[in-house]
Amino acid sequence: MDIRNGHPLIVIAAPEKAGGMTASIPTLITGIGTLNAAITLSRALADAHSRGHRPTRIINAGTAGSLIPSCSGIFEIDHVIKHDFDHETLTAITGRPFANRIDLFAHSGACCW
Repeated sequence: MDIRNGHPLIVIAAPEKAGGMTASIPTLITGIGTLNAAITLSRALADAHSRGHRPTRIINAGTAGSLIPSCSGIFEIDHVIKHDFDHETLTAITGRPFANRIDLFAHSGACCW
């Protein structure tokens, strides 16, 4: 994978999710999970930056509906809910509210879990 100027970067968790993606678009496979995604993407962007390269945009593919065969297409997400941590426990530990929902205001009604 080589991040190139003037091209988007597609980020996916597993090779199986690449499906019909074209080889002409840089695609980064991160491994499953938010921690793998954050670390792998951060390293790739830092490496690209050190070489003077920057993607035009980063596209996260294969998330919403990826486990539902009848669900296909591209969706503009209105809400994101982080489900793999307990926000109430973090709030109790830190004494500060820790939201697990982000509102993107796309007005699509679609939610990504």
